[in-house]
Amino acid sequence: MKYDSFAFSKIKENPKEWLLLGLIMMLLSSIPILSFVVIMNAQRGIIRYLEGKGEIPTINDLINADRATDFIIGGLLVGFAMSSGMILCFIGIYATIVLFCFGQYLIADGLFSPVDAIKASFYYAKDNIGTIIIFILIESILVTIWGILALLTCGLGYLALIPMLNIVMCKFYIDHKEGILAAAQQNAVPILVEK
Repeated sequence: MKYDSFAFSKIKENPKEWLLLGLIMMLLSSIPILSFVVIMNAQRGIIRYLEGKGEIPTINDLINADRATDFIIGGLLVGFAMSSGMILCFIGIYATIVLFCFGQYLIADGLFSPVDAIKASFYYAKDNIGTIIIFILIESILVTIWGILALLTCGLGYLALIPMLNIVMCKFYIDHKEGILAAAQQNAVPILVEK
């Protein structure tokens, strides 16, 4: 709940920019493959914004192709892991969601290659599984409520909900970033330098 309050306060500070970001993400994310680039660029921009290193992402930030290969490979790897979890045993998808939840944020943040991001996420998440599960359960309930409210506005509420959920997830990632980096270092996962 604290993450949702935080996200809502950020959106209230600059509602026009965040609603525009929600619209652009909604439109561009519907294009296969490009969606990996758009979403991870949005996450990269939001992480930088929340860490005080940049502004609210714009359309130019979302279509930036400088790390497109990493974003596409990372998106496909995480998607493959989750699909495999579902195919092998339906409950497996829940395990992969928890264990690899930080993978795309680590890629977006420029800290790891796609494969190493998944490793780093796994090493950290396996030791912090309870915290992550509680966060995911609470957010799932809140997302359901926010989603129903967004539908009641003929879908216009999604313009705020999309950036809000991204802020929530990026803030959760930022709060765990030091621990993830420590777990990666402890397990000899190589860290990249921001490009």
